[in-house]
Amino acid sequence: MLKSSSRQELIGAVHAVAQAAAALSPGISRRVVERVRGIDPVARSKAAALVATLTGRELVLLTLLGSGSSNARSRPAWSSGRQR
Repeated sequence: MLKSSSRQELIGAVHAVAQAAAALSPGISRRVVERVRGIDPVARSKAAALVATLTGRELVLLTLLGSGSSNARSRPAWSSGRQR
């Protein structure tokens, strides 16, 4: 959220975050979309190839961290299973 966000936008953001959803202001959303559109196709292809090499467990962890989960919230996912 931006400092210029309206009271209603801030209240909506608080409710969204309380329900574990993301809350982005329209201005930030626009910047994110512009940034994603501007990603070099070669870099995107390389990233996709790297993601394809991940194990199922690694993919779950990457998804959790990418969605904003903290290490503490992700810990049950990576601590279950085989120990090293």
